[in-house]
Amino acid sequence: MKLVPTRPVTIHSTREGQRWFPFVSRLPDGSLMMHLQCGYDANFAPTKRWRSFYEGRDWHQESENVPRHAHGFSFPDGTLFEIDQYGFHDPNSPGTFAYFGAWSTPGVPGSPVERATVRIHSPSIAPTLLNDSFRHAYPHFPWWPLINELYGENVKGDDVRLGGPVITDMAQVGDKLLAIGYRLTHGAGNRHSVFCYQSQDKGRTWNEAALVARGSEATVEGFNEATLTVLRDGRLYAVLRSGEEIYHAWSADGGLAWTEPALLRLSDEDFPVRRVWPRVASLADGTLVLAFGRPGKHLVFDPTGTGENWQGRLDLHAWELDTQTLMGVPEEARLRGNTTTACVRYWDSGDYLSVTPCGPREVLVTYDVQNFVENWNADPVAGVRMLRVKLEPSPV
Repeated sequence: MKLVPTRPVTIHSTREGQRWFPFVSRLPDGSLMMHLQCGYDANFAPTKRWRSFYEGRDWHQESENVPRHAHGFSFPDGTLFEIDQYGFHDPNSPGTFAYFGAWSTPGVPGSPVERATVRIHSPSIAPTLLNDSFRHAYPHFPWWPLINELYGENVKGDDVRLGGPVITDMAQVGDKLLAIGYRLTHGAGNRHSVFCYQSQDKGRTWNEAALVARGSEATVEGFNEATLTVLRDGRLYAVLRSGEEIYHAWSADGGLAWTEPALLRLSDEDFPVRRVWPRVASLADGTLVLAFGRPGKHLVFDPTGTGENWQGRLDLHAWELDTQTLMGVPEEARLRGNTTTACVRYWDSGDYLSVTPCGPREVLVTYDVQNFVENWNADPVAGVRMLRVKLEPSPV
């Protein structure tokens, strides 16, 4: 088997401002939703959202339900739960963090949106002072009502404690909604750890269920950005960023205990799997597709559906360069890619890929581009590129 791509196309672009980190998910009504960060790649930059009703061929902007969408989960009944990226420590409930949350029914036009505070109890996480953590950015209006609710009307930034996990993926197991998220933790120094959380009320309240991977000096950043997948044998599978290489771990008891994180390696070539935002999609037959990036943009697949036999790497950066060449873009104006230890993503791409199933053996892949020139006569833009990738039999 091999991964076969179509040519990428631009589905969104702007000559003013920046666009970062498109996250595309499928809703129960079959439509696609894209959340896209609009503004500088900095803390508290807002995200906006778009819908597509024709498999990514059309995109229509909609109002966002939370200021900076971190992740969303679609329940079988059509309810979409969304949680914001930023949690604030509740001074009256040690170990508890409050977030903006929203529940909506996108498949029912005009239906009401319920917005309420989401609370995550995670005593392992160490809160940090807002001003100490984010001196280069400051929460604007959307976050202050939540801060004032917790700390009072006359609060100052030096009094506010930021914290709680950044939720990066969710999955439903039985009557429980599981989430995976990361943050700085007590006793781990300046390293992140990843935890698994459980909710039994559609995401309104959460409890810390298990440690998935504890940060240490053995990794550059500890463990942070993680994806969560239910394998066809019922086990949970997590793939985790560590700052350089990518790790993975499994749970056989619904997320309460996890294997020791192990380096993720390809079975058919000696290529380092790194570095940011690993995303796993499960196809109809259980085959897994994994996206990862920086440097570059890569897809691999595992036909066993176990996470233990990754292979068939597709180099999407090379494919994009080939496409720009085909469109007559001069060599000096094409995407550079990160070929050194310093990643200047503002010139090129954030290399955060979104991978979404769109058929039994096919996925949609999206990624941002910066200062991107699409053809010989085009102006540079910031935007989003999308392509389809199909898993096909290899030539005999």
